[in-house]
Amino acid sequence: MLKNNKIIVILVLFITIVFLFELLLKLTGYKLVFQTDYSVNFRFAIMKKANKISDFKKGDYISFQFLAVKDDPRYGWSFVKKVTCMPGEYIIYSIEDNTFYCNGMPVASPKPYSKTGKRLYPFMYGGKVPEGKLFVTGETYHSYDSRYWGFIDEAWIQGKVSKLL
Repeated sequence: MLKNNKIIVILVLFITIVFLFELLLKLTGYKLVFQTDYSVNFRFAIMKKANKISDFKKGDYISFQFLAVKDDPRYGWSFVKKVTCMPGEYIIYSIEDNTFYCNGMPVASPKPYSKTGKRLYPFMYGGKVPEGKLFVTGETYHSYDSRYWGFIDEAWIQGKVSKLL
């Protein structure tokens, strides 16, 4: 009986701490984020509201509403990716080596098939990233990102993400 009471007290204490942490984050303009897929190399993060491209630099993590492919079942979901190429920088897809380059530096390679065997096609583009747009990628080969559907729009941005775990 005493052991059960200790477990209950620890559980209540844990829930209280998580609740207070979430409340503190909200009061300071942050939000706790749990990453459910494997496109970036972390599971827990905090997000600060940001909605302008000028709030970001290359290498930052960004949360945005996925609105690139209307018939995709993930349309409208929140995605977290890494900013790979900024407005005014040059992004190009090289067919020869199946690699995207930002300002001449390799940033990602698309894969030919999804995990379910569906044929994937790379975003065919070569030129400056347009103003109001970002090229974003995950940190894994299996990430569904700009390699396939192109740029994200500034209007889709939800916030800047900082990883915790």
